[in-house]
Amino acid sequence: MNQYGYQLTDADFHWNSAKQEVAVTVPENQIIYEENLKTPVISGEGQAPVYAMVLTDTYDKIVNLGDGYFFGINDMKDHFKRTYDILDSSGKVKSHFAPGEIFEMRYLGEGMFCVYTEKWEQEYVMDENGQKQFDVVYDSINDFQEGLACVRDEKDGQTVEGYVDANGTLQIPLQFVSGGYFSEERAVVRDLETRKYGVIDKKGNYVAEPKYKSCKSFQDGMALVQTEQGYGYINLQGEEVIAPQYVWASNFSDGTAFVQEEENGPVWLINTKGEKVRKIADQSGEFYGNCADCLHISQFVMLPSGEGDRVDRYYDKNGEVSMEQDKLLFSLSEGLCSVLDEKTQKYGYVDKTGKMVISPVFDEAERFQDGYAVVKVQDQYGIVKNPLLQK
Repeated sequence: MNQYGYQLTDADFHWNSAKQEVAVTVPENQIIYEENLKTPVISGEGQAPVYAMVLTDTYDKIVNLGDGYFFGINDMKDHFKRTYDILDSSGKVKSHFAPGEIFEMRYLGEGMFCVYTEKWEQEYVMDENGQKQFDVVYDSINDFQEGLACVRDEKDGQTVEGYVDANGTLQIPLQFVSGGYFSEERAVVRDLETRKYGVIDKKGNYVAEPKYKSCKSFQDGMALVQTEQGYGYINLQGEEVIAPQYVWASNFSDGTAFVQEEENGPVWLINTKGEKVRKIADQSGEFYGNCADCLHISQFVMLPSGEGDRVDRYYDKNGEVSMEQDKLLFSLSEGLCSVLDEKTQKYGYVDKTGKMVISPVFDEAERFQDGYAVVKVQDQYGIVKNPLLQK
């Protein structure tokens, strides 16, 4: 009964020897979804924002691309009138594109940009200064990570993928069904022959043979893999350091991961040796929305009326947390989350404890990425620094 949300003791069970039946006393007030769970309280006034780029009405929109790059865009609704500026974090214009000069532009990471000149046709890749690096001769190109980008093309009637460097030179041949981003000098690929997943190094050699039903990117030197026996983990050498055995598991983050050993069984936190650190939840349900440090579970709970209902529960690595605490944790970016101050009706930034770090003075406040966030005050955009990352 406890698995359905009823907290019972031996005193609640009554044996009738004549009828050979057990009567169970179930107090209605025993169903408690969130008992004694702390709700974060927004506190403090925070410090004045430190602007990397002061507020300006020069652009209709400023977009944070990461790596300290930004798009300054005007005439957002009309591609043929739209202007693009590539900006650094101080707002300095690295390159400018006049109306109609390009149709669209996409940041590829690592200082590289893909230019589309007509109706999403990829034409060429350039650097931050607008200098052309190479023509895109493939059907598509993905983002650069660790010096390589996955490209896709058609070969012998089927789609294949490989990897190019920053000069557009093909470094790993088009020989995979699909290829992921490089992380920790490893990339997850789907093999053309076995149709299963494996892991390659930057030379295209397999360090983990393509034998897995699924495989995630490396984090903390570990990658989540799936076999017929369940989920487990491999290291950078392709060794199964935690044997596939779980019916569900998450990626590792800061040395720990969430796992479930059996259907409807408890959820545990394990370390990189596969050792149980603590029990997170007594009973699982449908997992959804889990991130590196928090976990969402939708559970089916029987009510005293005999009817069932779905209950959403929220957890961090220490156990159950309130919905409000989870919302804050889930929304954190680089340790900060934008919140609306009830008094001023302005946005500021708080840390994971709810302490105001940057004062609420913005009409809009976006997520931090690589140390910066785009903010808006009335009709002006600016770029603020993350004080938690400043030395």
